[in-house]
Amino acid sequence: MFIWPTSIAATPDFSFIVVGTGKGGTIWAMDGDGNVKWEVDTGNSAVNWVSMSVDGSVVATGARDGLRIFNQNGKLLWGLTGLEARLPWIGDVTAGAVTADGRYILAGTSGNTAFRSDTIPNGALLFDVNGTLLWSDFWNTTATKWVPPDFGRPLFAAISSDASTFILGSTDSALRVYHGAVVATPTPQNVTVADHTVQVDGEVFHVVTESNSTLSDLVLDQS
Repeated sequence: MFIWPTSIAATPDFSFIVVGTGKGGTIWAMDGDGNVKWEVDTGNSAVNWVSMSVDGSVVATGARDGLRIFNQNGKLLWGLTGLEARLPWIGDVTAGAVTADGRYILAGTSGNTAFRSDTIPNGALLFDVNGTLLWSDFWNTTATKWVPPDFGRPLFAAISSDASTFILGSTDSALRVYHGAVVATPTPQNVTVADHTVQVDGEVFHVVTESNSTLSDLVLDQS
């Protein structure tokens, strides 16, 4: 039973759906028929947003206590929550988005959080799928737990498929558009880039190849 569903994301064919809830802070993953595949309890930390790659292999969630990244089977790939989230640049993760291929995660963070008592800025951060921080920008560095307002709190986020452009809207009535944080490497002429999806022990992995020959298939030797 969902209590205060706050966000939802789904694959284009709706075969995989993820819902975040406010009260109780639970993340639910379901198939297209509504059968629960897995669930994660954040420890009563309200979930603000969920986003996923087109194939559902990367699922990102932002909550009051930080950021969590899962694979399609509910395995936590990495996260910044609890003590790890108590860094100068992350608080209540109020907005975010994942690129279509799942390689980049954009997160908007707010200083108005119950998990911090000192000054934290409102701002945006860009990570790769492995959790490496690639870029950040902050505004209104005076928000604290006890001294609102959370002026400039990110409300929504959108990111291009190559992560070269993204947009954040916030409570200071600003729409911030960023270009060039990640610059896609141009593909040489006559070279084909192919993304091969393979499964190992139920986990989905991507093998990207670049070749000037035609690749018809990829065979995985699991030994």
